[in-house]
Amino acid sequence: DKGVLTETSKVPTADFVCTGIEKWIDAKGTRRLLVLLDECDNWLTIDDKNGFLLTQQIRRLMDATQRKCKFVFAGLVSVRRWQISNNSPIPHISSGAITVGALPARDAYKLVQEPMRCLGIELSHNQILKILTFTNNHASLIQVVCQRIVKTISTKPISVVSATRTISDDDLHQLLHSEDLLNETANRFRMTIELNPQYSVISYVVALKSLQNLQRGFEPESYSL
Repeated sequence: DKGVLTETSKVPTADFVCTGIEKWIDAKGTRRLLVLLDECDNWLTIDDKNGFLLTQQIRRLMDATQRKCKFVFAGLVSVRRWQISNNSPIPHISSGAITVGALPARDAYKLVQEPMRCLGIELSHNQILKILTFTNNHASLIQVVCQRIVKTISTKPISVVSATRTISDDDLHQLLHSEDLLNETANRFRMTIELNPQYSVISYVVALKSLQNLQRGFEPESYSL
């Protein structure tokens, strides 16, 4: 769609694609190509079994274009594992892994407050803190909660004085404890941990032991996983 590959091939091999990208970049000195690849865990695992043939092609392409063509691998634990592995070409093409997790408190607060204000919705300081406590500052969960807030108050009357909408503390409490939202949160958690069976087992064992020892606290060093 961007006109990077102008030639066609019945069998678009890696060599064909790489050559086309090189020609496109060389045609104009200011051209750059950034390729963002998500959900790369399984792909890197399969490429490992093939001697990292495709990843080596990517490395050669980046070198041939003097890094005017770059790739970003996004994923979960497997991507991180290959990035620090001496048997992987990833460290040779990577400038370092960036771990994306819970947001810093200030950024999480802004992620709730600023988009809502743009929609004419004003949340109190305490309400924002309740949302952050529920979501543990995770951006995806913040978005889920805020979407439900917008839907909940979309039919509320607009204040004539401030031209803003608000949500009551009771409505927010009911929303945060609704079965629908709790199920959505649990499903997102399961989607993450179940991508790796080992992490899934550890997570469930930790949760179970925590419940069993709720009164005296959980001491992970006292259990063998």
